[in-house]
Amino acid sequence: QRCVDAYIALLLGLRQTADLTLERFFFEPEIRAALHGGAGCVIPDAYAVIESQQHRSFGLALEIDLGTETVPYIMRTKGIPYMTAMETNQEILGVTDFRVCCITTTVERRNKLISALWEANCPEELWYLTTVASIQKQTFTNSIWVTPRLSDDGSRATLVTESPLPPSRQGS
Repeated sequence: QRCVDAYIALLLGLRQTADLTLERFFFEPEIRAALHGGAGCVIPDAYAVIESQQHRSFGLALEIDLGTETVPYIMRTKGIPYMTAMETNQEILGVTDFRVCCITTTVERRNKLISALWEANCPEELWYLTTVASIQKQTFTNSIWVTPRLSDDGSRATLVTESPLPPSRQGS
């Protein structure tokens, strides 16, 4: 159900942009079929392919975190594989430029995942996290998402609030 909610929020949010459209949206069973079972691949809960007016494709891997798996397990099965895919320019359903959007149950859970990602040296601008309570009409075009970044002085991680989508002009 949460993947459907994210799909609807993405559709509604993209209506607010002037130059981004949803090219394709896959739910997990479709992803597994497209990847022939997914052996050796990271399989998101859902995946959106967004296209700009310049015909540039951008992927959003949606991960729904229900809080039932341990943070080390998530890092082993999702965190590290996504980092590897980004660092080696692996395609996910035909797209190499992607972000991971993780919807968690609580702010505390979100923060635990962020800490684990940071400790694993996750590249900046790869993971964007929010909570189920924050899902709303413009989920993907407004700034309810946080992502870890190195502080200006380089001494610590900070949370930056921004949309996981590439910059876009707002629709009229």
